Amino acid sequence: MKIDTFEFGNTFCIPANYVGGLKTYLSEVWQNRLKYQSFENLEDNASAKSYERIFHFDGNQLRAKNYIGFIQYQDLRINIYPKIVAQQPQKEEIISKVLYWLSYSNRLQFPFSEISLQQQPFDDWLEAYIYLFAQHAREVLSTQPYHTYQEVVEETSFLRGSLAISEYIQSNWSTGRHQYFQSRHEPFLYDNLFNRIVKYVVKLLLSITQNTNNQHTLHELLFILDEVTDTECRAQDCDRVVLNPLFQDLGLVLSMAKMFLESSSIHHSNDQHTMALLLPMEVIYEDFLSGFIKKNFPFRNPISQKMGFLASNELSQPVFATKQDLVLSFPKVIVDTKYKIRQKQDVKRGVSQNDLYQMVAYAIRSSVENLVLLYPKAWNLDSSIDTFTIEDTLAFPSRKIKIKAVDVDICVDDNQIYTQLAECLF
Repeated sequence: MKIDTFEFGNTFCIPANYVGGLKTYLSEVWQNRLKYQSFENLEDNASAKSYERIFHFDGNQLRAKNYIGFIQYQDLRINIYPKIVAQQPQKEEIISKVLYWLSYSNRLQFPFSEISLQQQPFDDWLEAYIYLFAQHAREVLSTQPYHTYQEVVEETSFLRGSLAISEYIQSNWSTGRHQYFQSRHEPFLYDNLFNRIVKYVVKLLLSITQNTNNQHTLHELLFILDEVTDTECRAQDCDRVVLNPLFQDLGLVLSMAKMFLESSSIHHSNDQHTMALLLPMEVIYEDFLSGFIKKNFPFRNPISQKMGFLASNELSQPVFATKQDLVLSFPKVIVDTKYKIRQKQDVKRGVSQNDLYQMVAYAIRSSVENLVLLYPKAWNLDSSIDTFTIEDTLAFPSRKIKIKAVDVDICVDDNQIYTQLAECLF
């Protein structure tokens, strides 16, 4: 059963007998999310019911919140797409776009964004990730098979390396087989931990994928790794693998394998795999625009996540911390990203009062007169630049604070994004 939905989209139904198990699993997903996301928790109340962070439950009716990605729960697969493309008819282009945005992110360590989908059409997150892993692993392992020195302990008729004393006492001395040794040595092996992890992940993905091309590529990987021992692996095993920094391609294979292992579990009662990879879209959006501006407007000396304080108390202690998404120079401009879709029917043009108050506070605290709010443009809505002017007559000399609210279409090519940003950054 496959369900496609969007952030804060319409409610959908799942079988009633899945609800309890899915809630429990989503609680586990929430608790483990920081394993593959290196960013601070942006929510204030981390002790709230974990599954409510991902979905709103009303009986067996669900509504997605602000995470995109997929959930594979037994035979139920839920794909969640960004709300800004909810009306886009060609959903096959969405995943490659999100991977491109992720390539600019510093806070989300997501190795799949390092490889291009190469115009491969996918409307399923998991199948896209399996494709990226399988294609890259096949290319790397077929051209540079990985051998390494790995410590083993085995019984030999002559001593190799050093004597494994405890194993010798247990297996040989106590059984009267004194003439044989338990040797601890490091042969140069193809059957090593790295290849065992990759083979285990390949078999894991083969049990899940329904895509014919992915199945074919994964079977090719199994053929390449035929001499490697079958063993169950865990995400912690990936940390035991030490790769030469020169082997960046192998490091990427290991990173992707680790992410699959961290996001998966097995329901032993029916031997069905459960897996989820979910990412907060507001972080992706903010990091993409910040990274794009840094790359394409270096002459503006962009500084991201500038910290400060709004006030001080009676003990002269700084209070009310502020964090400006981006500060530009020449001229000085404060940029703040808001992952909200503006509804412009009223005179406020879809800008919330709290957002405007926040920008005014930035302006007063930093003595800046030009500020920009960057909103995402939804696929079916028009973009606009709306300017709000605040006359600060109490200042000497009096000044005008200009705040621009801008819709940025991040689904277009780089040249168009550059033109949109150049037009609004004063």
